[in-house]
Amino acid sequence: MRHFNAVVLGAGGVGKSALTIRYMKSIFVDSYDPTIEEAYTKHIVVDGELCSLEVLDTAGVEQFTALNEYYIKGGTGFVLVFSLTQATTMREVENLRQQIFRIKGLPVPPPVDTNIRPSTSRTINGRGQQDIMPLDRFHHNPTTSELSHSIPLVIVGTKSDLTAEREVSREMVTRMATLWGVPFYETSSKRDVNVEAVFNDIVRQMKVKYPEGSRPSQPSPKKIRKHRRPKCVIQ
Repeated sequence: MRHFNAVVLGAGGVGKSALTIRYMKSIFVDSYDPTIEEAYTKHIVVDGELCSLEVLDTAGVEQFTALNEYYIKGGTGFVLVFSLTQATTMREVENLRQQIFRIKGLPVPPPVDTNIRPSTSRTINGRGQQDIMPLDRFHHNPTTSELSHSIPLVIVGTKSDLTAEREVSREMVTRMATLWGVPFYETSSKRDVNVEAVFNDIVRQMKVKYPEGSRPSQPSPKKIRKHRRPKCVIQ
């Protein structure tokens, strides 16, 4: 059985823990006081093959540059997360991508002008609606040629269920994902939308990039835990 590891990265408060815990434990965490880092392992079947997937949730390390670099150095697949309700968090995804390439010793790609701005609204039949209304199961898949990049990556826009609070248009993210040549998923951890698809996708990419499987190149540093009281809803 091949083993793979993926690192979940993104700005604080975008829903990294909610995404990871929904996938790993099939519960929705409404409130979570993050540890410095939390690693989960799960046996999954992707395209008929049984694999072991370790997912490192980096919630709580956003302000610790050294730790972020440590986890990127040991990671082989990356889930870059932003919130569809916070346009500013999308910029952090661009920064993280450049950081990953730099730490991996690869040529750093130029930044992409995503022209980020909050989504505007229009009135239809007297009702305010978003210009870009999310379809629950929307995702963008690049072509095989676009997936020729050297690092397995997936872009994730969380909180797709909060349509009234949406600030990031689908066109914006799809444009960025197309230019990068990486998949993009709109997810809802609360409604369990596209969560499994995200991790299946990153595993597929790692299966191609690392035919023998992958393991962290170094042990995880000692965890620094804070007392936490997650509020969970079992689905």
